[in-house]
Amino acid sequence: MFGSFAHLTGHVKRQLVFWVGVCALLLSSAFGASLVHAMPPGISTATWKTFTDPVYGFTLQYPTSWNLVVAPDGSHITIANSHTGATIAPIMQSQSGTAMAALSGATNTPGATIKWITVNGATAVDVTQPFTPGSTFNPAGALITRTVTFAKSSGASLASSNATMTYALQLTVKTDNQGHLSAAGQADVNTFNAVVQTFRLPTKVMSPLNPSPNNCPVYCWADDNWNFNLYDDSSNGRDCANVYYNCVYEQKAPANRYQPDFQCAEFVSRAVAQGYTVPGLINGGVAGFSGTVTGHSGAGWDFGKYSMTKAPYNGTAQYWLTDTGGAGNPSGLYDYLINDGIGINEGTNLGPTGWGDVIFFYEGQSTIQHVMVVTGLYTDSSGKIHIIADGHNYDQYHVEVAVSGQSGFVLVHIPMDQQDGISTLPTYYSNGDGPAWSSQQTDGWGQPYRYAYMTGGNFTSASGDLAWSGNTFTSCGIAIFTPNASIASATATVEVDLANRSSYYFSVSEANLYGAALIVKPNTYGSPITYVSVYNANGNASQAFGLGQIMYFC
Repeated sequence: MFGSFAHLTGHVKRQLVFWVGVCALLLSSAFGASLVHAMPPGISTATWKTFTDPVYGFTLQYPTSWNLVVAPDGSHITIANSHTGATIAPIMQSQSGTAMAALSGATNTPGATIKWITVNGATAVDVTQPFTPGSTFNPAGALITRTVTFAKSSGASLASSNATMTYALQLTVKTDNQGHLSAAGQADVNTFNAVVQTFRLPTKVMSPLNPSPNNCPVYCWADDNWNFNLYDDSSNGRDCANVYYNCVYEQKAPANRYQPDFQCAEFVSRAVAQGYTVPGLINGGVAGFSGTVTGHSGAGWDFGKYSMTKAPYNGTAQYWLTDTGGAGNPSGLYDYLINDGIGINEGTNLGPTGWGDVIFFYEGQSTIQHVMVVTGLYTDSSGKIHIIADGHNYDQYHVEVAVSGQSGFVLVHIPMDQQDGISTLPTYYSNGDGPAWSSQQTDGWGQPYRYAYMTGGNFTSASGDLAWSGNTFTSCGIAIFTPNASIASATATVEVDLANRSSYYFSVSEANLYGAALIVKPNTYGSPITYVSVYNANGNASQAFGLGQIMYFC
């Protein structure tokens, strides 16, 4: 929830450091010759199915007794064992430098067992993480994580200095509270070993996804950013091998490690921002809206102090999107999603779950302590729904965190498409002898806008309009951005027209707000919105009419 270890109880502290002393494995000096791994004895892949990733190009096989969970884009898969909760998930990340450097970087994991192996002629690094106990920050429960990483450079060899894509297969296997594997858990490990043997790199390095929200929706952004320590687009960050002490500075944290500089709620807030549901804010990171992001220190209009105006549209509610929110917490992510109609509290009902939904976890049954974003779900043969999620602060990738019939969590379903939205400056008009609009400016929050000084006279003299067609969704929300009061002090009228020819009007006092004004909550109307116009409601010469982006999200 917060970024300080000091607020945790002694019991939780002991729980978080437990894995350091229990089952902490010695670092292997395995930088020499690779071990050629063979198919585990007793396993036949003759009846296994084959999956070829349409985005990244790799191929693997998996047993028919496991569930293949495929995201809506046909990629970002999880192979899940519904009986044990074990998951196998590919992780793809691009970076500069040689493939050998990328593989060597994968060995920088304190406390892990590391082996260099060869699979089908390809060199890989096999890393087994120390045992991790279940805790408030680890709703997946006690587990061990193992990752096998391959690298493919656009050059001719591992030593070629070119762009490199790493392809990792990550196993998350459940254990008892002392880190011991059951017979079923050992069988999961054997299955993972066999899946690794079937893995085949693509014939060429695939092009990275275009950094566009429509090409990389919420779950994609979460998958690309789950292990980064900071999202200020720098290479600095902290991975704390011993909880929050003796931190090592690096860009990414190994799986199931603590990231005190960047917490769970901000990670999820930035992820859902990729789906247009946090109007006006950009999320940064890999494949995010922009390479420049606002801070998260709690100052200014950002994830730490986000302002959203709502009915009667003349006052501003502030949300600390760096906090989980809910009862017992500051007004945070939970409150923002529920209060503004973006999310629906489904409790423990997993039926409506979709990719990109948000799942909050309780400490006891009262205070929300942790939050993750849904990156996979499936229904097993008995009809139970299984939820797979990514998380931050305690970074996790495609782990099973909830199953139908369990408690201790609340699902917030976001019913919007999450890939359909417009966040753009409107078309600006000056009516009659009205004032001219300024050139594009940037306000103190880094947001683009234009302004027009009123010339007097009680008439509409300036407007900003946004029109679109062909959208059949009826769940859309509308927000407008108003710059701070020194450059926006007029009273504006917002007109919203629907496809059924209905029109609705709202009054916004710009002097009383800054930031995004939520004009229409999602699912307000039963007809698609086709046109939005924002214009001055009066012409007092002392006023300035300021207008930034009009944000439309479904």
